[in-house]
Amino acid sequence: MERDRKVMPDTADDRPSAFAWPPVLLAVVVAIALAIDWLIVPLPVPFAETLLVEVLGALLIAAGGGLVIWSVLAFRAHATTIRPDRGATKLIARGPFAISRNPI
Repeated sequence: MERDRKVMPDTADDRPSAFAWPPVLLAVVVAIALAIDWLIVPLPVPFAETLLVEVLGALLIAAGGGLVIWSVLAFRAHATTIRPDRGATKLIARGPFAISRNPI
């Protein structure tokens, strides 16, 4: 059974009503976090400077980056858009999308 199926062409009625593009939202959240860090004296966290925490953090960042790359490659392989403000042309149900509806 074919799990990838063509939906409908990208029309104005097919597009989702996203209020902001996700990279813009990320930039806003990072700017707010940096402003809070700059304005408020950070509280000490004694366990945060251990090698174990740094290694676990690096592994989580690498795993997240790998998942994003895997997801982008799945979009490209199925010739559909990754942009949330455009209508989808295909339903992807393989790769990371077989595990999660929105892995990115």
